[in-house]
Amino acid sequence: MDYPKNYRELVSQLHTQEQCLNYLAAIRWKDGFVCPSCGGKNHWRSKRLLWICSACEFQASVLSGTLFQDTKLPLNVWFQMIWWFMGQKSGANALSLQRNFGIGSYRTAWRLLAKLRSCTVSPTRAQLSGDVEVDEVFLGGVNNKEIIGVAAEKLGRATGRIRLKHIKSREAVAIQGFIVEAIAPGSKIISDRHKSYIKIVEKGYAHSPQRKPYVWEEVDGNDDRLLPRLHRVAALLKRWHLGTYHGGMDMKEIQSYLDEFVFRFNRRTSGSRGLIFHRLVQAALRPINSGP
Repeated sequence: MDYPKNYRELVSQLHTQEQCLNYLAAIRWKDGFVCPSCGGKNHWRSKRLLWICSACEFQASVLSGTLFQDTKLPLNVWFQMIWWFMGQKSGANALSLQRNFGIGSYRTAWRLLAKLRSCTVSPTRAQLSGDVEVDEVFLGGVNNKEIIGVAAEKLGRATGRIRLKHIKSREAVAIQGFIVEAIAPGSKIISDRHKSYIKIVEKGYAHSPQRKPYVWEEVDGNDDRLLPRLHRVAALLKRWHLGTYHGGMDMKEIQSYLDEFVFRFNRRTSGSRGLIFHRLVQAALRPINSGP
């Protein structure tokens, strides 16, 4: 599948509505158009840029049932917003989106950004595996702290992929539920000695509880007992929360923010922005609620 490799190619190749529709059609119907009504493959295009089945004359839109359905924004503007969204290393906020694209109101910009965040999680993404550090961190103000489950793969001295999950408590049912959802069975869970992790072995995981060093012990900063990869992720998460959102994140939508953070972190070393753009557009074509 061909896709724009840089912003200049994006603007030149996906400038008109028809060019954008053809790009989406090549993604949605990668093996060619198939009529959703009768299964026919022969079709023609109307002046309204609809796919018309030659057999039953069913009118199909490539935007139907996707993020772009009923949108009032031109598709090339959507594509430019997606490119802008994925390029914000420190995260994207609604005010920046509003200013950069001349969105009429902050509320509309917030809704658009929420739709873009919904594209950052693939339903088929693979679970973490191997040696995985797991812990919980607190995010928010003094009186409204939220508990975030954090999991980070161990790749030698480096950090692999991560997962974040808003959980209700530090009880075993919540923490172990997060582990089962995010980490493949057979993996080794590296954690502290909190009681919530004790029975994780019964769910098919190896467990390596780490003892936190006493205050008088000299400990290397990379000592695995300190869960260094996980704590590095937690520090970045808190910095992102304060720096990009100034501590004003809507906690009712916290999981979508966490999904965005995971998306950016796991692609921090990617050398192909065009491919990331392509993956986000693919995600936008999944059946979800329609956008503004």
